[in-house]
Amino acid sequence: MRIFDVSGKRELLNVGTRTLAGAELTGANLSGAALRGADLRRASLRWARLDRADLRGANLRRANLTSANLTGADLSSADLLNANLETAMYDADTRWPSGFAPAFTSAFPISSESALALSELHPYAREHGLALRSVLYHDVPMFSLAWKAGPYRNRISVAANAMLDTPELQATMYQWVKARFRRPPANPQWRSLPSLTLGFNWAALHAALEAARKELNAGPLET
Repeated sequence: MRIFDVSGKRELLNVGTRTLAGAELTGANLSGAALRGADLRRASLRWARLDRADLRGANLRRANLTSANLTGADLSSADLLNANLETAMYDADTRWPSGFAPAFTSAFPISSESALALSELHPYAREHGLALRSVLYHDVPMFSLAWKAGPYRNRISVAANAMLDTPELQATMYQWVKARFRRPPANPQWRSLPSLTLGFNWAALHAALEAARKELNAGPLET
């Protein structure tokens, strides 16, 4: 699937009130896009880059904005009824509809530079064939990359500590037993690599991810 990219090309996506209802825009680069009044009902905007996008008056009812980058976006007068904002990223420059309180949603505040670094996780996962998941764990956004290698299931997790604005990278190997019915054991063995606290910088995060993947792919970790 080709990733839709209109970054720096606002004229390519000035949809006005045209409909994009139900559109599949996962991972799309809509940075700075003119989406004022757009019909984005039920659209999939997971991991979409909407930083600095003009979404004034847009219809985002039931839209999936999981892990979307909303830093600097203008959502004033947008309709966010039943929109999924789990682990969506925003900053002090994000403009919300009147009376809307993002603190009472599953979105989290972060600097625009940090959000850009985390947004790179989606194309990184696609490039390397990794499953990317995002969850809230005790109110801390967790982003995990997972893959299988023989009898092993590997996972690298990035915890976005919004209070410190730093990620903590932790790699964990799960060992699966090739049982008759190919089921994992009730208590799979695992070992965590040392956690790394980094600044939200994609170059540093990329280097740490590559090092962790190399170690995990090398085989069983010594316990």
